Amino acid sequence: MGDRVRDRVPDPDIGRCRDVDHDLLDHDRHRGHTDVGRLRQRPLHPDVRHRACDRVRLLALGVQRQHDRRRYDPDPDPDPTPTPTPTPTPTPTGGTPPPGYYCGYQDLALGQPTTASSTYSATGNLASAATDGDPGSRWESAYSDPQWLDVDLGSATQICGASLLWEAAYASAFQVQVSNDNATWSTVFSTTTATGGTEALTFSATARYIRVYATVRATQWGDSILEFRVFGLTTTAPITGGNGNGGNGNCPWVNSTAPVAQRVQQVLNTMNQAEEFTMLSGDGGSSYIGQVAAIPNLCIKPINMQDGPTGVGDGTGGVTAFADGENAAATFDPALIQQEGAAMGAEFAGKGVNVSLGPTTNLVRDPRWGRTYETYGEDPYLAGQITSAEVAGLQSQGVQAMVKHVAAYDQEQYPNGNNNETVSEQALQELYLAPFQSAIYQSAPASFMCSYAVVNSAASCQNADMQIKGLNNEANFGGYITSDWGGDYNNVASVVGGMEIGMPFPGSIPADMAAAIANGTLSQYAVNAAVARILTQMFAFGMFDNPATGSLATSGDLGGAPADRVATERGRFGAAEEQRDPAAQPERQPSRSP
Repeated sequence: MGDRVRDRVPDPDIGRCRDVDHDLLDHDRHRGHTDVGRLRQRPLHPDVRHRACDRVRLLALGVQRQHDRRRYDPDPDPDPTPTPTPTPTPTPTGGTPPPGYYCGYQDLALGQPTTASSTYSATGNLASAATDGDPGSRWESAYSDPQWLDVDLGSATQICGASLLWEAAYASAFQVQVSNDNATWSTVFSTTTATGGTEALTFSATARYIRVYATVRATQWGDSILEFRVFGLTTTAPITGGNGNGGNGNCPWVNSTAPVAQRVQQVLNTMNQAEEFTMLSGDGGSSYIGQVAAIPNLCIKPINMQDGPTGVGDGTGGVTAFADGENAAATFDPALIQQEGAAMGAEFAGKGVNVSLGPTTNLVRDPRWGRTYETYGEDPYLAGQITSAEVAGLQSQGVQAMVKHVAAYDQEQYPNGNNNETVSEQALQELYLAPFQSAIYQSAPASFMCSYAVVNSAASCQNADMQIKGLNNEANFGGYITSDWGGDYNNVASVVGGMEIGMPFPGSIPADMAAAIANGTLSQYAVNAAVARILTQMFAFGMFDNPATGSLATSGDLGGAPADRVATERGRFGAAEEQRDPAAQPERQPSRSP
């Protein structure tokens, strides 16, 4: 499929299945892409349409998707002679990648099944702590030699290196070994003179399993690893940046006709590290409910965020109060909801808002959840269609939609005590991630919000399985992810796990990231990629060339008669559907997109 991913989705107007070509961002966070994505539609060949529509029906029925979720290519390319992807020739141990390949910075061990020869405590410092992306947690072995820590990468993977961050109790002699059956091991790195701290290891191997095999402890304590990271080959060069001299008010990227990716790289080449960190947190000092601070010397405007999801929130005057999300879902009319989104978007823009904190597309799984009224019900298919329509309407007015909350956030048991919810991979794919992924395929939201929930032992904002795998890699999401207010429980682990912006205050984010880059637990490339994602959306929504002029103080009825008409029509028909009384249904023709 080359640089495209094809997904077949239902047309929100008339229910036909069409082929949606989603041009990927030129720089994905973990593949190096940074250009803005575009959606184009064209009719399918009848045979392909039949298969595509069958898949949509299966999804609507909650049947497990029968395709490779990692690549998300549900149907074969109609081209009868596809070009195979070349397989790089493995390099010798300690060698460099072959031409056209790079050793990536994405941690392949992050969140993967991890076991160990022993743990000092049965309840703490377990093996999984060494691959959770959090340098504040650790695995600690029993006080004897030898010991090992084993990671299952899930499939045979082309590995180009690894890094170890030891706690004070380290091994002076250890090996890195690989295996394809978790029984027969080959050594790819060995030392008897290790000194602890951060160790960057370069080697080449293709294997499913990788382990650290420690033979001599340097202290009387057990072996203690804070983070064991594994890196693989990629065909995309990592994004550079963060080592410039900082902005000086000269901004050639403003009103430039160069491609977005090139303009983004110009900003990154100019930025210093402190300016990058400014973009990765809220400033906490705005009249808006949230804001990422401006950087005037780089011509970067503030990113103003205001609550939705039923219109401009937080007590803002002069705007329309739309009916709640359940009412929207009850219309079963994506075209009408897209009109509503456009009406909302005009009001957000009039108030100087760049990002609408909504819509909410979590599923109603427990009626006791206090936010059920915001959402689009319990059906992931319907929720995906209504969400996509709302996003399309909002973003048609130059306002970025922030779809929330990723994911499985639908009960009241967290964050109090960090209660953990266990969700199977099938349920995560078919229920909880499905509406978010549908929105990506159909309307390309600029951003998502991660939640307070702890899912499968990982806080949502640190959850690589949901954010990196589920959104970025499977659905090719090209925007950025922001924490719910206070939901960024660990600054470094959140960025490693796929989040970009911690809200609402900078707190220790700049200091934590600078320290993590210095000690090797956070890649500068990861920071560059996070900033690139944010800048890409800012360019795409005109924040450099045509910034918003409104403010919260803007007076008058911003939506006017069009907003009143849409709000009334939506509320009326949604309420009639909710009554489930055929006699109460108003007679009308289905809405059509404007």
